[in-house]
Amino acid sequence: MTLLVLVVLLTSELPDPGRVSTITFSATFGSVIGALAADLRKLPSERAGDATRAGLILGFGAGVLGLLVVFAIDRL
Repeated sequence: MTLLVLVVLLTSELPDPGRVSTITFSATFGSVIGALAADLRKLPSERAGDATRAGLILGFGAGVLGLLVVFAIDRL
């Protein structure tokens, strides 16, 4: 029961997927995940930049996809 309450509380704090700011949030989150993965793998600076850039692009894409899905659902 406590795990369910925790999941509900965490998801209620996430930004609304139908807002354009979701794209920025997703891109920033992707950049942080890419930088964290590069740091944990002890990559050199050049490859760490590549990992951060890849995380940014993937996060941006996920944000746009989420926005389009919510827009399509809203239109139905």
